[in-house]
Amino acid sequence: MINPLSATIDVELNSILAITRYTLNYTNQQAMPVEAIYHFTLPRIAAVLGCEVTIDGRTYAAVIKGKQTASSDYEQAIREKRRSVLVESLQDGVYAINMGNLAAGESIQISLQLGQALVAQDAGNKLIYRLPTQIFPRYGVSNNDLMPDVNLFAHYPFALNIRDKGVKVLASSHPLQQREDGLAMQGVLDRDIYLEFSASATCGLLQATWQGHSYTLGYPAIADAQVGEPQAFNLHIVADRSGSMLGDSIALLRSALDGLLVNLDDSTGVNLTSFGCKYSLFKESVKPLNGSYRKQLRQFVATIEADMGGTEVMPALLATIKSLPHAGERENHLVLITDGHVDVCDEQMAAVTLLCKQHGVTIHVIGVGYSVNADLAGRLTDATGGRLVLVNPQAEFAGAIADLAAECGFAQLTNPWQWQQHDWGINAPCFSPGLPRLVMAKGCDAQFKNGDSAMPVTEIEGKWAQALVKIAGMQEYLLSSHPHSGELSTQLELLTAYTGMIMVDTGGDLVEGDTQTMVVPHMRPASRVMFSRGGPMDAASPGARDEYLDIPVFLRKKPDYVPSQRFADTMLAALASVWRSPQFTQIGCRRMGISDTLLEMLKTWAQRDNLPFRQVLALYLRLYAEAKNMHLSKRVLKRLNVEWNEENQALRDDMQLYISSTLASEPAA
Repeated sequence: MINPLSATIDVELNSILAITRYTLNYTNQQAMPVEAIYHFTLPRIAAVLGCEVTIDGRTYAAVIKGKQTASSDYEQAIREKRRSVLVESLQDGVYAINMGNLAAGESIQISLQLGQALVAQDAGNKLIYRLPTQIFPRYGVSNNDLMPDVNLFAHYPFALNIRDKGVKVLASSHPLQQREDGLAMQGVLDRDIYLEFSASATCGLLQATWQGHSYTLGYPAIADAQVGEPQAFNLHIVADRSGSMLGDSIALLRSALDGLLVNLDDSTGVNLTSFGCKYSLFKESVKPLNGSYRKQLRQFVATIEADMGGTEVMPALLATIKSLPHAGERENHLVLITDGHVDVCDEQMAAVTLLCKQHGVTIHVIGVGYSVNADLAGRLTDATGGRLVLVNPQAEFAGAIADLAAECGFAQLTNPWQWQQHDWGINAPCFSPGLPRLVMAKGCDAQFKNGDSAMPVTEIEGKWAQALVKIAGMQEYLLSSHPHSGELSTQLELLTAYTGMIMVDTGGDLVEGDTQTMVVPHMRPASRVMFSRGGPMDAASPGARDEYLDIPVFLRKKPDYVPSQRFADTMLAALASVWRSPQFTQIGCRRMGISDTLLEMLKTWAQRDNLPFRQVLALYLRLYAEAKNMHLSKRVLKRLNVEWNEENQALRDDMQLYISSTLASEPAA
């Protein structure tokens, strides 16, 4: 077992903002000094706020410097045999922590402070927190030759704390425990950490000033209209199959598209265009996604490869728009998915705009990675009233596809709210009622106005002001093409391609011996863990389906039962049977298809409270049945009462919290 790394994670929440203290504890298990390199990634709307390094009781704050200066200082420290740390931005949203001159057996603690804007869903009533811990699989290929390997024997535990008693978690990637000061979670770094919170409907904006820069951001409620019944629509997906999609990238695209096709309604008109240096349409026009056509399209998606050369998007767009029916009762939506930098002349843009107007087509763009031509994508979406979504290459785009498909089912309304008196801003020309979009602007006098009405703004201070300004400033850096990006990075102390975060240990002894460079491997990703509204779904469990990739509940054809639900239902049914009375043992549970996550949770509870495993299992089944309002026969109740006859309120509370999390995905009858 390879376990040189562990993590402690503390999360604080404030409205739509989260500050995470992500503390990595690394021990050099080699017999010689090493320079260890560990890679990590962030959500798209996030920024590194700071970094502290502790070595042998000495704590240093890393300092932001220019890229060349930081690298030069780090290399100088390596030559002088001093311990040093360099945090740098690579590409495609990947960051590297370089830990230099760690002596054999020596430990180092690196505490990263991360800020992010939570993702709002369901008219702002739900907020999503995600901390990526896996870099693979990814959409798009990085040229960094020091990307981490995945090691089957790597085992990196973590412990997470949410210091907020009032927070209500609806779903999570790992089991939660209630504590006096908030919630706790434990696991290993084999999947992204995901939390879904209940929140009040968003109705305002947050504003902050830090380092002389002022930004405003938020999810404004820009209409009183509520989400109604989704309407039938046409959806034509234009997918990039250029050479940059080789390997895991194209596999991830196949999986995401297949999940979408499984869960779209039969009445949805669907077609697919593939493009590279050439293009091809699956059918001449969109067709209703009935049983046979759905099967044909899924079979085609399963065979697509990254075999179409370069990234020539314009011929594919023009052919796709022409294939769509003229504006009628149904709205036409085109979703372009690309990771490449494409260039379009004004004449081509004019042709696309005219054709979209004639056919009533709305273009949405999912730009994956950091080489996407965001200016062009913005022009395409602004001209047609569509949505531009820029995501990291680390599988976030699967959820983006699902969210866009959900939004296509609702009428698009012209957005009357606009930024005024601002230096830079993000806003959408159209919106769908109840589906929030993040807006932001720069400038101390920036106002979000509809005529004479201005959206209310809440001023925040302290560390939250720093977090807001850095998060928004990072978006300005990523989306702006002006030549002052390096200056902005320095002024706001952003970790970008222009800067680095450096720490040199000036108080310790010099490290003797030659240093060996090594890349810290990542854990093997859990078997296609997919997040539903009830928590994670493990595709390795019996009956789990690859198709569920963050598809919104109202688009699903069937409720998605997570492993704990499926096992409990099976166990209770077996108890009611005269012929299949199950054993209340770990072996008996495995025969019934229990997930590893639930089995480990039951074992943990049993060990913690010094109880037999069969008693803990009996209580879990009893509470599960109560949560689902299931009627249990006398036979089942008798068996459960025989196994469990004690009072343990703390255990009951922990189980009820876990069960409510796993049942949150089940739609109401």
